[in-house]
Amino acid sequence: MKFFEVLVEGSAVQVRRTEHRAADIAAFVEGFAALNDELDRISEQRGSLRVLVDLRAAHGRNDAEFEAAIDPHRRRLFRSGNAMAVLNKTQVGAMQIRRHLRADGVDALVFEDENDAKKWLREA
Repeated sequence: MKFFEVLVEGSAVQVRRTEHRAADIAAFVEGFAALNDELDRISEQRGSLRVLVDLRAAHGRNDAEFEAAIDPHRRRLFRSGNAMAVLNKTQVGAMQIRRHLRADGVDALVFEDENDAKKWLREA
């Protein structure tokens, strides 16, 4: 089961969270680690990236066991040094994402509109 898709156009990368539920925490963590490895490889090849993380298809999950398991992978993703924007569809999800970003000390913005997110990344 694939939890993330990566699309690359030059230095712009779009990470899309698929609609597959993260019921199996170990499988999700494995997929998240593979995503980070792939982004590292792309960054090594292309230099600094502009990354749009699209979470609109994700089914929310915020139980303590899940959060603890993905925490290091989420931090790795957002501490990559790349310009980052997060695309989300709900206010509740946006609040959770902003809470994580603040806790991780990450400078990224959360958007509900894809065009606004892409415009911000182009100017970042």
